[in-house]
Amino acid sequence: MATATILNVYCVRPSSGTDEAVNEAVLNALANLSGSLPFGEVGASIEEFLGSLPEVITAIDTAGDYPDDFFLTTSTDGALSNGIWPLDDDSEPTTVPLRASQSSEPYTDVSVGGTQNLSLWDRDPFPSGNDHLGAIQLLGTEAGEGEKIKLAKNSVHGSAYYVTYRVE
Repeated sequence: MATATILNVYCVRPSSGTDEAVNEAVLNALANLSGSLPFGEVGASIEEFLGSLPEVITAIDTAGDYPDDFFLTTSTDGALSNGIWPLDDDSEPTTVPLRASQSSEPYTDVSVGGTQNLSLWDRDPFPSGNDHLGAIQLLGTEAGEGEKIKLAKNSVHGSAYYVTYRVE
């Protein structure tokens, strides 16, 4: 059995901080407004107003510059308890904050038979669960080929990470 060493994880773009909970909060706030909104007075239709909501949510997200609370698993289940890196002083799974243009060097080993999944996650305190940032496949056939770089991304959350590793 081969061993993959995860050398570097580089954040191109962290996940969007906006999720279903944020969308619901914005819509609930609008629903709770008393009276009528002055659409006619400002020249905007209800359709134009509602159509601008995604831009508002995106503006909230980018204004925050929130890092991903990053962790790795070899499982497709994003529970932090499945984390293989980072680990705290008691060898318990934890997270590391990563923003765009930041990297971390896990230097953690993963056993690779034929194919091994490596999933990247953002710990999410919201009830919606942890955000899947993307995944790559580590291949036993890559043994001895030197360093490899693969892109892990998730278009739903807008995240993109490069993972550098080698298999021996």
